[in-house]
Amino acid sequence: MSRSLNGWLVAAAGACALLGAGCLSVDLNRLLNPRLEEVTLREPRGWTSKRLLVVDISGLISTSPGGLLSIGRRCTPDGVRAVLDQARRDARIKAVLLRIDSPGGGVTATDMIAHEIQSFRQATHLPVYAMIMSAGCSGGYYIATSAERIWAHPSAVTGSIGVIATFPQVQGLTGKIGVSEIVIKSGDMKDMGSPLRDMEPAERAVLQAMIDEFYGLFLDRIVAARPQFPSRDALRPLADGRVFTAAQAVAAGLVDHVGYLDDAITAVLRTAGLDDARVVTYAYGPNGNATPYSPSAGAPGLPTSINVRLLDLQALSPEAGFHYLWLPGAAREN
Repeated sequence: MSRSLNGWLVAAAGACALLGAGCLSVDLNRLLNPRLEEVTLREPRGWTSKRLLVVDISGLISTSPGGLLSIGRRCTPDGVRAVLDQARRDARIKAVLLRIDSPGGGVTATDMIAHEIQSFRQATHLPVYAMIMSAGCSGGYYIATSAERIWAHPSAVTGSIGVIATFPQVQGLTGKIGVSEIVIKSGDMKDMGSPLRDMEPAERAVLQAMIDEFYGLFLDRIVAARPQFPSRDALRPLADGRVFTAAQAVAAGLVDHVGYLDDAITAVLRTAGLDDARVVTYAYGPNGNATPYSPSAGAPGLPTSINVRLLDLQALSPEAGFHYLWLPGAAREN
């Protein structure tokens, strides 16, 4: 790490001490590399100006880029929109491949990204394929249905169609250590989901109704995108949250093809009427050793962002709210 970057990180740590629990967030990639640059992932066999753009849908899907304590990569509507806007301005882009490796994420962030991809397809009329790498679950699969065709790596996991919201309960622990909370509220449900008390049946019913509505939106998206499923009822037996291998997903009608990344690249080029093209992505910074597997958007080797709330333990888990998210190991309440 360069001396200048070390100095910047020290300054950021100092800001943390001054601001305490403030909410300032600094995106290092955009600070140090403020413009998206084209990075070649695969050279064409001969000379051509035509490009195939790889767009990463990787990590937790969220409206927030995360903080220093955030685990793994994140995919945001802002990041995807920036890439698609640049692609709209480049007439050399002739096809797009969504490279998906995500367990899903927030309901709203997922729907925003899917909407951006659909808008891009309608505006450009370019072929857009999806390639599920190791995981394209829940929100990851939701976004994949925005593509014209869906490929999956032979060892990929996909599906997990559904919605989840988790509400940790810590009243037993707080009682043991003598911590309590006084809540003054304008209505009975204003603190619905509080970890410091049990959830009332009426509160559970309200949240379940919201879950059911978001679940219906998920089903409707798949029905609109996949002719194999003429109705919600036809899809519902597969949409109980279970995950599928790539071969199982093809047999079920959720995925079109099983293959490798190069196979998906060849297929989308064929749909675009091309024998070959330069395979590229956009990144905030150069990468001279890039391959078709190299990450896009973020400059290699840098943390995505620094969040001044360094001691915010919520950064270690998904945000509160409703999620199209594969969350293996989540407790089942009977």
